[in-house]
Amino acid sequence: MSWHSYRDFEQAVKYSNRYIRSIETEKFLQTLLATSEEFKERIEPGIIFWRAQLGYKKNEAVHSDSVHFPHACSPYPPERMKPRYREAFAGRVNPKGIPCLYLATDQKTAISEVRPWIGSMVSAAQFKTHRELVVINFTEAKFDPYKYKNLEIISYEREPEPNVRKDIVWTEINEAFSRPVIPNDQVDDYVPTQIIAELFKDAGLDGIAYASSLGSGHNLAIFDIEALKIVNCFLCKVKKIDVDYYEPGNSYFIEDEEENKDE
Repeated sequence: MSWHSYRDFEQAVKYSNRYIRSIETEKFLQTLLATSEEFKERIEPGIIFWRAQLGYKKNEAVHSDSVHFPHACSPYPPERMKPRYREAFAGRVNPKGIPCLYLATDQKTAISEVRPWIGSMVSAAQFKTHRELVVINFTEAKFDPYKYKNLEIISYEREPEPNVRKDIVWTEINEAFSRPVIPNDQVDDYVPTQIIAELFKDAGLDGIAYASSLGSGHNLAIFDIEALKIVNCFLCKVKKIDVDYYEPGNSYFIEDEEENKDE
């Protein structure tokens, strides 16, 4: 495994061979399986996770001879808080039509993941595990290049040691799963992570855990949508959005020609 193995895999399955994969791609996937043992995590029965969906149920208004009760709001019913078989949209973990249960470790992260705006109404439910689950926890992959003093390693002018290469690859996969899903994303943007998720699904794992780029908690995607039971549901109204940003490109400035003429 090279330090850039995930990047090569990503390019190959997006732009070269997707369904009949190359020897190099298959070798990468098998190496991923072989190095996955330390990233396996057991989740005991009775653990609570959160799931959120934009929207709510609008109950019909009630009328009587003397009183009018306006529409009452309530969270979505239990069946609406789970993905629908054969109607699932494509995501980082699942292809279109094959549902999985996207969850988060806390309520705020779950709500943040649906990207609401100020004033949005969000249905947020708690789900409880009712059997032991074994997942691949990509959040355990934490490569920090600054702890390596050798500049050649930091700049990747040569292949680093095997354990460093593994840390780099697993960290990049965690970042790929964590990348926010944007409505106008191309379907092929999801292909690399979908293939990796299906690799572990086929190996008997129950799901994937990965970092959230929108909240402080972690995300969890469970392949069997019946592996957790809904225990309650709340209706939440978003009152504040905290925007953080950086400038990824160079700025530019427009000169005032009239002002220059005066000079």
